[in-house]
Amino acid sequence: MEILNREKAQSQAVFESTADATLLVSDRILNCNAAATRLFACTRENLIGHGPLDFSPPYQPDGRASADIAREYLEAARGGTLQVFPWSSTRSDGSILETHVTLTPLANHGERRVLAVIADETEQNRAEREIRRLASYPQMNPNPIIEVNPDRTISYANPATAAVLAALGLPDDAAVFLPADFDEITKTFNPAQPVMTSCVVQIKERWFNETICAAPGYDLLRIYAYDITDRVQAMAALAYANHKLGILTSITRHDIKNKLTGVLGYLDLLRGSLRDPQLIEFLDKAETSADAIRHHIDFTKDYESLGGTAPVWQEIAPILAVVRSHFDVGRIAFEEPAPGFAVFADPMFAKVLYNLCDNSLRHGVHVRHIRIHSEPDGTGGCTLIYEDDGVGIPQDKKELIFERGFTTSSGSAKSSGLGLFLVRDVLAITGITIKETGVPGMGSRFEIVIPPGKWKSGPAE
Repeated sequence: MEILNREKAQSQAVFESTADATLLVSDRILNCNAAATRLFACTRENLIGHGPLDFSPPYQPDGRASADIAREYLEAARGGTLQVFPWSSTRSDGSILETHVTLTPLANHGERRVLAVIADETEQNRAEREIRRLASYPQMNPNPIIEVNPDRTISYANPATAAVLAALGLPDDAAVFLPADFDEITKTFNPAQPVMTSCVVQIKERWFNETICAAPGYDLLRIYAYDITDRVQAMAALAYANHKLGILTSITRHDIKNKLTGVLGYLDLLRGSLRDPQLIEFLDKAETSADAIRHHIDFTKDYESLGGTAPVWQEIAPILAVVRSHFDVGRIAFEEPAPGFAVFADPMFAKVLYNLCDNSLRHGVHVRHIRIHSEPDGTGGCTLIYEDDGVGIPQDKKELIFERGFTTSSGSAKSSGLGLFLVRDVLAITGITIKETGVPGMGSRFEIVIPPGKWKSGPAE
């Protein structure tokens, strides 16, 4: 129960730490963070138990009823599809807020819930309108601005557009910013009654939110794009962490219940036979069960923080320096990647390198050399390789080593079998995978495959 309470507190801490207003929604608002109370200028009691539409005007700027649009978005999110859209909201005093909403589907014991993150873009939208008023100076805008004719020909793209495309390794063709439903948007286009619309476009590994509107006095559309990749990645990581917390609750409760049953059973026998010759045997078994419980509790201390905060960029070299300080490496030689190599991963990434080093020193037998280096794959991704010159991993154990509880050690030195299981899940937070490809007898080799946009190499920061 203590574990479950701690996990609930951790999950709530993640919820509360989100900078944008965040709501947990079923048919009604089930929970909210402090940012939500500030956004809507009310108390938690004013939010929880109310419907989402209680904080929306009757109609949205496009003239459609808020109730109809909200129903469509919520049904799509409950069906498993991420929803990102602009929305007009109201404060408790009736003032209008221009917000940007992200709906992420969540499953909780079969109940379909939605995590709603609401960003106040009132000032940002006001600034965008000012940018459009100063449209004669688009050269100064750091975000892509594009003018496009209804036939999809590009009439103008500012320097920021070319800079973004160059950074992504793409030709200087702004047409990649056109949304998939651009032709449908042009059908509703009316220069006499300009209405803004918003959409999200993915270009390679980057995500852009685009505001599309009519250019006053011209028969063309203007696209204002800004990068929301960090927000999308953070939301994906938060949803994944919530999923893992649910799994951990079930695993921990099941394991602790089984182990405690053994401990209590042996203690009960011991209580009734204090002079019994089997006392020592019962005591040894009780201690074994208690030790198993200790291993699981130690594991949950690490696992409960997995995904608790948004992923961040982390440079490898300083992390390795700290990891090495925890071991007596003796005559072991280390080769490290060039300074400046960094990955976008969960803050627990240091545990990945720690567990890999621990695995080498604990099970490698005669490890004298550890090498960590990177190999770009030519498609934007990269493989970070960790290898040693120890005894290696048997061919039939290469997949098993990542399973929960698997270990090759025994006796008093037996490990928990949770280290590499934790490694795999820490990396999975940001879509990174790991596999063991070494040759048995010649050392272990772990290949950490990093997708595009999740690694960078350059001067150390």
